[in-house]
Amino acid sequence: AVLCPPLRYPATQGLLKETGIRALPLSLPLPEVKVDASSGQLVPRQSQFPAVAEILRYSRELIRFRSSNQNGSSFALPFGQWCLDRNVVGLGDHFRSTFHKLGYGDLAMVPAWYALKFFDARLALASLLPGQRSARVEGGFVSLWRAVFTMAGNLGVDFHLSTSVNRVFRDQAGARLDTTRGKFAADHLVLAINPSQIDTAVTDLDEQERQLIDGTRTAPITTVLAEVVGAGVEKWIGAQVIPNDPAVTMIGLWPWPRKGLAGTVWYISPQDAGLEPGHDPQEGWESWISARNLLPVECHPTRVFEVRHWTEYFPHFTPEAMAAGALKQLSQLQGSRRTYFLGGWTTFELVEDTINQAETLVRRHFPMA
Repeated sequence: AVLCPPLRYPATQGLLKETGIRALPLSLPLPEVKVDASSGQLVPRQSQFPAVAEILRYSRELIRFRSSNQNGSSFALPFGQWCLDRNVVGLGDHFRSTFHKLGYGDLAMVPAWYALKFFDARLALASLLPGQRSARVEGGFVSLWRAVFTMAGNLGVDFHLSTSVNRVFRDQAGARLDTTRGKFAADHLVLAINPSQIDTAVTDLDEQERQLIDGTRTAPITTVLAEVVGAGVEKWIGAQVIPNDPAVTMIGLWPWPRKGLAGTVWYISPQDAGLEPGHDPQEGWESWISARNLLPVECHPTRVFEVRHWTEYFPHFTPEAMAAGALKQLSQLQGSRRTYFLGGWTTFELVEDTINQAETLVRRHFPMA
């Protein structure tokens, strides 16, 4: 549960303050920079990122982007094309290692709006300036959601956890839900789930709602949790390693309390790994990891604890949907038929933007008496 940039955004800070959950500092290996005395400009000193200079050079353009119309034609372009048009292919190379390798999809299919919002100028500068650190939520996001449940429960909210919704039926009075634990009625319906789940559960999507859902896409990804052993493995615990492999992002090495061993999680893009989505390599994951030299030379995986194949990871709007005004359409649909759409698929999974969207919707459509 990593939050980057540091927890300085008001909505995120407000939620953590209300729930009493702490944000703990997290050190990540970031490129060092220095300030040029004559020009006052930030200059990369040395970096593992190939395009820091381009990021700094185009920070003004990214700042202008944040205050511009999000449905503007240039930012609805695929990000790869956006970089090519501006002769900043190096910037695309940077995103390929930090964006594409995390499973967010091919740059040729991701709208520039999403990619730039993911790594805007303020985030770039905050990450590059000395003394700036990322943070993690104490106890992970699970602890945060539990605290939210407790607070809401004290206000009289009922939760039906471990309850699957089979079908949703809507009428003028609201919605009726057919679930694994019986039937429920609601005055309003808030859909904060994957678009494919909306398509499956809601039986009567109208033409506009259908167009909104059809304008999204997903990317396949595989996560691997493995035991790692070897001489000196302790010195790598807590380190973030990004191997020079287009298919893999190693997030980190750390002790797993339930297993008492050093483990690691790899995000794997099946297409780049030469694998079929949802399939394991024939030689097994231990051999596959060892053959790609992903670990420090003295370390090696001995067994795999868990493998998960995510066939619908990171749902988001396509460039075509963005150019057609998907965000404006989303705003216009809020409240229609007593139905509301929320979630990371509308905000690029950014914590601050998702919290802001939810708070804005509540203030606008459910004002307190």
